[in-house]
Amino acid sequence: MPKRIQTRVAVLPLSAESFFFDPIVRAGLRPIETESVLFNRSFKVYTDDGFEAFYILDPAFIESIERFSERYGHKFALYFINNKLFVAINDGGDSFEPPEPTLPLNEPKETTKVIEDMKLITDIVDNLDLS
Repeated sequence: MPKRIQTRVAVLPLSAESFFFDPIVRAGLRPIETESVLFNRSFKVYTDDGFEAFYILDPAFIESIERFSERYGHKFALYFINNKLFVAINDGGDSFEPPEPTLPLNEPKETTKVIEDMKLITDIVDNLDLS
């Protein structure tokens, strides 16, 4: 991350299942609201340091998160910790699972799948301006 992050910040879609929220609350993170009313209607933000969370979630970054989330059906969560960003996309796809072993291997299909999964990662970096 270009910004130094010394705190924990979780950005979860409101549609996230409770099993996403429970570990965050048990870890001592508290909910906060951002300056963006629209963002607050789509996401819940949890942190252990509200000041640094606002530093990370500046208006430009919030806008990028909103665009990316809309593109991927609002099934998108972020977790910042120790100057790292973890991204979760809960779309039901098993990106790194091998194909069904009892069926013949369709190499073009599998190649396309891997390229699409790699594009997803590069889209995150490009859209969230993480370079």
